[in-house]
Amino acid sequence: MARQLIKAAKARGDTSVPGADSISHNVYRWERGAVTPAERYKLYYCGAFGIPFGRFGAEGASPGMVDTSPGGSAAPAYRGTLPPDSALPDSALPDSAPPDGGASAIRREVLMAAHEGSEHAERAEQRGIGEATLEQFRADVVSLSVQYMTGETFALFTEMRRVRNRIAEALGRRQWPRDSAELYLLAGCLSALMAAAAVNLGYPQAAEELTRAGWAYATIIDHRPLMARLRLCAAYAAWWSGRPERSAGLARSGLEYVADGQNAAQLYLFGGLACARRGDAEGARAAVAAARDARDRDHRDELLEIGGEFGFSRATQSYYAGFVLSEAAAGDAIAELEGACPSCAPSWPARSTATRARPAPWTSS
Repeated sequence: MARQLIKAAKARGDTSVPGADSISHNVYRWERGAVTPAERYKLYYCGAFGIPFGRFGAEGASPGMVDTSPGGSAAPAYRGTLPPDSALPDSALPDSAPPDGGASAIRREVLMAAHEGSEHAERAEQRGIGEATLEQFRADVVSLSVQYMTGETFALFTEMRRVRNRIAEALGRRQWPRDSAELYLLAGCLSALMAAAAVNLGYPQAAEELTRAGWAYATIIDHRPLMARLRLCAAYAAWWSGRPERSAGLARSGLEYVADGQNAAQLYLFGGLACARRGDAEGARAAVAAARDARDRDHRDELLEIGGEFGFSRATQSYYAGFVLSEAAAGDAIAELEGACPSCAPSWPARSTATRARPAPWTSS
């Protein structure tokens, strides 16, 4: 019956009806008398059984026989099938001027449009995720970002992967637009965290792939701070792949997406690292000064609200600035390093692993 109703709808030009499973569920409810079929489904029933619309629900007809002739004689009904050409008889689905008058046709069309709107709204309001689950995903990302500053890298990487896969599964379901935007943001943040962890575990090429995945999420929601952060992650991976100039170019590209605040300062300093390695002391000083100016320009975004690895403290900034200047053999490196708190300085090289021969030059801890 459900398939025949769908077939009758398509013959009428209506492709908005749901699948056979959903229609079957409705058929059970209609047959139990729990609800009355919407006007358009009455029309499709008439088309499936080959009866005029006025006979729908009529009493007194013999089973298997319906009154389809003008004189009222009985004829065999179409049981669950349409006519051979799949076209509905004129008496079943009237056009704009049906036999029973234009007013009745207008009423049916208006009621059908209203019912269609209601059914579409019912489908649209279905939400594939609850507020509690969304809140848990947010809490997971915040916790992982904070733990990554001091925690064991591989254990956190596996937990990041678990949460990211749960978010990806949620994105495969029907979501409200605001829920989708939140999920894409969280997935992009996890991609950034996983990329940083992959580099620190000694796999910069894998980090570049994770960064590209995060970039796709950031592009979907046009989240510029996340794009800037992912450019920083890509610069980090390129540096440890032995491409310092590529790394500096990626850092400069990140400044196109965020030019003020903490993460902009970090991008300037990372770009200055390439200058330092070339022995360009003036370029290194300019990067340090630009980072200081960017930090002084107030900026707020969702990544800073997450905190942890997505933040960049003043003490850490001073430590990194001193490192850049020391790499360039600039005499003012000591003054910058004096601005870093003693507890920050060991954090840069502290996350070394057996697979990494050199200390990683950029983490936010």
